[in-house]
Amino acid sequence: MRVATFLGLVALLGCTDSAAPTTDVTGIWASSDVQFGMTLELTQRGDSVQGSGSGWAFSALPSPTFAIAGKYARPQLALTFSSDTLVLAHFTGTVSADGARLAGVETFTSGADTLTFVRQR
Repeated sequence: MRVATFLGLVALLGCTDSAAPTTDVTGIWASSDVQFGMTLELTQRGDSVQGSGSGWAFSALPSPTFAIAGKYARPQLALTFSSDTLVLAHFTGTVSADGARLAGVETFTSGADTLTFVRQR
């Protein structure tokens, strides 16, 4: 009986593995290449996502932070980046099954970029 109880507890603990896929996007996400980088700090409550972000360009200092608001319906994430009342860009992407990567397209007035973010924590 004790062995069965012990094995049951071990099985339950395995279900809480911190490496298991996450069902939300809360955390720090970073995207970078040689000429551009962006960091997002997201908090999710229900399907609502909010946070802040910043970006940098190869020859410029880090930009001021911007506000983030959006929705997450696993695996699809839709975000709006804004500063004061000005919408800077929209991002639509897909979170990987393991919750570690986010790939999508950022659209803004003068064009679009394909971005891949990696969860930092």
